[in-house]
Amino acid sequence: QTFQALVNPNYARLWGANWLLYVARMMELVALSWLVLDLTDSPSRVAFVGVSRMLPMFLVGLLAGSLADRFSKIGVLVGVQLLNLMVGFSMLALLVSGNIEVWHTYLAIFLTGTGWTLDFAARRSYYSGLFTPAGLVNAVSLDTASMTGSMMLGPLLGGTLISLVGFSGTYVVMIAMYFLGLVVILSLARHAIQGNSVPKEGIISQVTAAVQVVRGNRTLWAVFLVTVALNFFGFPYIQMVPVIARDVLGVGEVLFGVLMSAAGMGALVGSLLIASRQVSRQGTVYIMGASLMLAALFLFAFSRVYVISIVLLFATGLGTAGFAT
Repeated sequence: QTFQALVNPNYARLWGANWLLYVARMMELVALSWLVLDLTDSPSRVAFVGVSRMLPMFLVGLLAGSLADRFSKIGVLVGVQLLNLMVGFSMLALLVSGNIEVWHTYLAIFLTGTGWTLDFAARRSYYSGLFTPAGLVNAVSLDTASMTGSMMLGPLLGGTLISLVGFSGTYVVMIAMYFLGLVVILSLARHAIQGNSVPKEGIISQVTAAVQVVRGNRTLWAVFLVTVALNFFGFPYIQMVPVIARDVLGVGEVLFGVLMSAAGMGALVGSLLIASRQVSRQGTVYIMGASLMLAALFLFAFSRVYVISIVLLFATGLGTAGFAT
């Protein structure tokens, strides 16, 4: 039942491409965070990598759904991968030439973050055209499993590659992943579903109407508030893991990657468990997942033992799965 959505050939192609792209995105975060830490030795500068990564979601996120309604979903997905390739090649050139500066890392992850924001809206909208509402839960759960699984594989691969082949070699692998993902997405064009008709309302009107719907629906309002809370007080932990790994736990690139991947392992296990069941009380899973994530992170902040930190980040991942799915 968990993998039932993969019977749909369009979904199976996109799910495979997403694995590559999710892993590459996590590798980018790991590589740029460690690079800034190497260049500046400043935790606050490292934090700005995370700020630059999430800023597009704040600036464009409210408009992303409306924009995705106005363009071909496949066209948006292809355009995002072309942007990723352009940024990847530019960063590789700067690294090889030795001209890399801190502001380059902020700009690079801001651009890929903008693409990610548009990709997320277009991809989830594309799923809604492939499945009935009953089948959509499993499809989104499986997509979340691939996203959270990349949180395990991406940091592990990124930390290992930094140690073995340096930042340049890591970007070569990322570029290869972006290219393969683009090839798979292009294959969707021949099998694409018909897109929705372009909305008659303007973008601002659509956004205003959406805000009114949220304000008038207690469930949506609750989801919005919990999401805001976790994005302010939960997910920023990701940006501090390299600082904690090096300066508190005293480990290098490889063990940093292992530490970072622990949350991904927990999230993958949690996502697969949720995807394999018919969850009738989604609200309970959602709020308990968010609470578990924050509680585990609170304890993680006090840990000075590497193994205990891994266990706590695994628990964080379990909570993330409940929230994300």
